[in-house]
Amino acid sequence: MASSTSILVHNNKILLILRDDKPEIPEPNTWQLPGGGVEEGEDYFQTISRELQEEISIIPQQLKYLGSAPGDTKVFFASLGDEEVLNIKLGNEGQKLEFFNLEDVFKTNLTKKFQFYLSKFKDGIVELIKNGEVDDIAKLGLN
Repeated sequence: MASSTSILVHNNKILLILRDDKPEIPEPNTWQLPGGGVEEGEDYFQTISRELQEEISIIPQQLKYLGSAPGDTKVFFASLGDEEVLNIKLGNEGQKLEFFNLEDVFKTNLTKKFQFYLSKFKDGIVELIKNGEVDDIAKLGLN
């Protein structure tokens, strides 16, 4: 399924959303990056914009495309400003939003896909969180 996801960072922390605790959805009650599936007629940027509005109630001003991940997922990034963070609120999807230090992310109950991604590309993600960019998107598993 085509999807868009976002890595949103503030003060060296990454924003995650706790999925709803509904048995009918995949991997309920686990943490993941904000994002979701492409709906008919949308491009990937429209998808991530809609999903972010639905999930965190803002669309970051500096949202930029990073690259394409396996499984037809487009990955976007933004370093959030203080005012943007103040305007973040849980939308109509998920149970909770929280910024995590990367060390703490590994201690949370993550979706399987996100857990795999983090373990495989940790160094690139650390570089992205600290610097706001990576010198090679392959470090993030993207092309």
